[in-house]
Amino acid sequence: MRTLGLLGGMSWHSTAVYYERIQRTVAAELGPYRSAPLVLHSMDYGELRQARADGEWRRFGRRLVSACRGLKRAGAEGVVICSNTIHRFAPQIESETGLEVLHIADAVIAEATRRQVHTVGLLGTAYTVSQAFYRDRLEAAGLKVLVSDAPTVTELNRILLDEVAAGELRDTSRATFVEAMATLRESGAEAMVLGCTEIGLLVGPDATDIPMIETATVHADYAADWAIGAP
Repeated sequence: MRTLGLLGGMSWHSTAVYYERIQRTVAAELGPYRSAPLVLHSMDYGELRQARADGEWRRFGRRLVSACRGLKRAGAEGVVICSNTIHRFAPQIESETGLEVLHIADAVIAEATRRQVHTVGLLGTAYTVSQAFYRDRLEAAGLKVLVSDAPTVTELNRILLDEVAAGELRDTSRATFVEAMATLRESGAEAMVLGCTEIGLLVGPDATDIPMIETATVHADYAADWAIGAP
């Protein structure tokens, strides 16, 4: 198997989901005693929050590149960024480390294709929802992407950054997400892309009957298949 490098800690709650999901997927494919070789660099999430507040994205990008160089020295052959938003740095990481980034949007595209979904609702941080680095990749693959109105995006962003990232899972916030999904469904979305790796911790499949593409799990499965060498 190829060795995975996990760039996590943004936040650690979803990084833990990645580790378990990858290993369970590998065991299901290869047998109960098999597990994926991987190395992990867990970032300080407080540093990310401060960089966001200060507008110091360039400095934080350099820290990410340095972390990935460390993963490469430790034997990683590909990088799994355990965050949707941090994929804005994927091109920089690839160009400055020579490592392949297993892009989370490609995992979403593969899952949407498998489900024969053509229009998706995108939920996530305000940055992920509004910036081109993520939506353009989905749209280039032929997906139509719908997003919530600005006030809803702002509230979902607050919930993710101030509550869920701290491990706070509130029923009122879960209801806010379910309502946002219902509105996007009424607008024509066939499935919801949970475009923050923490959303699945708050809104599980039993919270609504609306189809969901949960990015942490589909990305982890995508990474496990890559490690195994599955097509």
